[in-house]
Amino acid sequence: MISLDGKTLTDDATARPSPFGPADEWPLSQFIERMIGEGFAMIVVLGERPNGLEDVYEWLEVRAGELQARLHKINLSKFTFNNPWLELDHTIGKLERKDRTILLLHGIDPRIEIKMGDEVRLFRQLNVQRDSLTRDYPCIWVLYLSSRLEHQLKMQAPDFCDFVGYWSSIRGEATGKSNTFTTSTTTTPSYITTPSLSAFGQEESLLEALGDRRLVAALTAVWDWKLDEARGLIAQYELASHKLGRPGALPFVQGYLFYHQGDIAAAKARFQLTNQIIESDENPRLKAELFSGWGGLLQSVGEIDHALAHYRSAHELADQLGDVHQKAGTMGRIADILERRGETDEALRIYREECIPIFERLGDVR
Repeated sequence: MISLDGKTLTDDATARPSPFGPADEWPLSQFIERMIGEGFAMIVVLGERPNGLEDVYEWLEVRAGELQARLHKINLSKFTFNNPWLELDHTIGKLERKDRTILLLHGIDPRIEIKMGDEVRLFRQLNVQRDSLTRDYPCIWVLYLSSRLEHQLKMQAPDFCDFVGYWSSIRGEATGKSNTFTTSTTTTPSYITTPSLSAFGQEESLLEALGDRRLVAALTAVWDWKLDEARGLIAQYELASHKLGRPGALPFVQGYLFYHQGDIAAAKARFQLTNQIIESDENPRLKAELFSGWGGLLQSVGEIDHALAHYRSAHELADQLGDVHQKAGTMGRIADILERRGETDEALRIYREECIPIFERLGDVR
């Protein structure tokens, strides 16, 4: 455990295996933290392996405890589906938008549904009643499904799928990777909580980097986990006759969107394309943003050495630009890595001497 001026930075409490891989673990936590108490938000978790549901439930139980939220585990196999939402009302009652509630819905057996001709009645009702569901149950929904039902969900409830804010899969047993989650509150790494710290009071800097306010708005929407809004803004930009975006700006924003959707391969490809374009069109501010975000993506999937190199490149560019906030942000990310490597003295020095004084001077309370 490391403390900074009496405040806990990390907690080494007893850990349990996490059902999610590193590409989903923190983004999913952050999505729940951002959306709890903000109304309807939908998460789909695909899983097959034994005990997967119980692992997801325990993981959500920890998150709910941290956020002082209620968690309900709803077995849909016990519903008649004549009017499952009436049954849901009898189970938990109506909810208010401000209620901090998470629903874990499970129990759809793919073998039963296949025998019924691939028609999943729940999915059709999700599509037809989507507006009333979001109105009557304005909370976080976590729909746990067999991965074999993903196609039916997308085919039979395409409109409802537009409401899904985060898609994820539980970790497969054959990966051999280890990942843990703790039973006590931990500090979310800065590379997830603030994908680009330069966003703080730096709209004009982002505009200089991207060149078009629609792209700035789309990127900000991604960072706020408003992914549907971001997709709409990107579509508007692509259809517009007058585009002011700097070379590489569009694939950069798309890369962040793919990253938040959990499509790591697509995000890497877009960031690589952005880097190639920037090489031929000098734009150090966009390059600093790119290396900062790219480093976060690499860190989230465990490519620590590459992430560190990208953070250092971002810090060097921020120094050249005289952007002290970006410098402090990237140094904080470097300190995160040093902390996790056990280099706690150097990490604390960076936090105390290079990050906090700048954030305090700029009024960034985060």
